Amino acid sequence: MLLGIGKYIKNYIKYFKKNRDIDLVYCNDIRSILTCGLAAKLSGIPVLWYVRIDKRLGIFNHIGANIANKIVVIADNVKKIFNAQYIWNSKNKFRTVYTGIDLDSVDQVVSDNSLKKQYSIEFDMNLVGIIASIQPRKGQKDLINSIVQLQKNKSLVLDKTRFFNYW
Repeated sequence: MLLGIGKYIKNYIKYFKKNRDIDLVYCNDIRSILTCGLAAKLSGIPVLWYVRIDKRLGIFNHIGANIANKIVVIADNVKKIFNAQYIWNSKNKFRTVYTGIDLDSVDQVVSDNSLKKQYSIEFDMNLVGIIASIQPRKGQKDLINSIVQLQKNKSLVLDKTRFFNYW
């Protein structure tokens, strides 16, 4: 497996030597930072790593962080997957670009029941929506199970420990 990664890196280095007009390499996941990002770094090309998930990958996060010249994260909490003591120049390396939804603007939306009309849903029924990619760590299954529990028991017990692990 490692030999395969070495082959990718070698091919990227060849590509960068052939195409000298590359000013920056952008990586958006751990695989790209460890292959293309490393090849760019070895070729003298600056590397930007855009980190969107807060998944802890141990030493691989720290290797990737040291490959990158700059790291853009989508929230300050995402920075927590990195331990600054293992990252060179960590104070100047990170920038946060918030890509979430402005909840104040969502709260101002007036409900007009158009979805209920369009899908023939009774007007006294409540609708719940989630805007997110479908991933276990996003908790969609927990939401559905909670709704089922509410329908059965007319009550819901929140486990604070589990709830706060999502953040």
